[in-house]
Amino acid sequence: MAVTIVRTASSSQIGSLLTQASASTTYLTQTSASTTYLTQTSASVTYATKLQLVAPTITVYTSGSGTYTTPANCKYITLEMVGGGGGGGAAGNTALNGSAGGTTSFGTGSCTGGGGGMTNDNGGAGGTATLPSGAVGIALSGSWGGPNAIPSGGAWSGNGGSSPFGGAGGGKGGSNTANGEAGATNTGSGGGGSGGSNRGVTFGAGGGGAGGYIKAQISSPAASYAYTVGAGGAGGNGGQGGAGGSGIIIVTAYF
Repeated sequence: MAVTIVRTASSSQIGSLLTQASASTTYLTQTSASTTYLTQTSASVTYATKLQLVAPTITVYTSGSGTYTTPANCKYITLEMVGGGGGGGAAGNTALNGSAGGTTSFGTGSCTGGGGGMTNDNGGAGGTATLPSGAVGIALSGSWGGPNAIPSGGAWSGNGGSSPFGGAGGGKGGSNTANGEAGATNTGSGGGGSGGSNRGVTFGAGGGGAGGYIKAQISSPAASYAYTVGAGGAGGNGGQGGAGGSGIIIVTAYF
């Protein structure tokens, strides 16, 4: 059956006129700012069906754990989340590695945290990601934190690994040796390592790795999902290394 959609500026109907090549004609009309009716008339049948237009519902979790309850009449949900970033290492002559970030989870899906940057050595590994049951989308490992370096200006440290949300902490070194910068809150990016030249050591420290990342759709959502937001890892040596950015979960329900 052929279907033609036309705009009718002179029609008393508000909206679009949907014309079928048959005896019946369908009008899609809007009678108020918030309600839409689909009315069909034919030689023998007249009926009206009310269509409710509902905006998506967005839920954001920035810390802690709990239960997400799928709203009534939800058709599908989209999910975006990242694990906690690893803390940057601290330059020194003892083991002053940064701590790994925490795991972010939603149902059976998980994004592990990035690894901590190592003192006088490499950056932390990126976290891993596993899609939840029934989800279709991407599950990406996080980026590694940067390693240390020894340019002529001093013992520079590595930057933190960056997640798709950005916000990685910068490493320090040279004449501006200082503590590493923290990864931005709720980005899952790693913290920067602290520099070494003004601490009496040859090498800077590695940056923390970024947490794993998921962006996906669940077409037949369950009634509820347990969730946890991963914390950022601590920087080495009580904060000389920058702390990793905490994780986040963003759930959007469509109706």
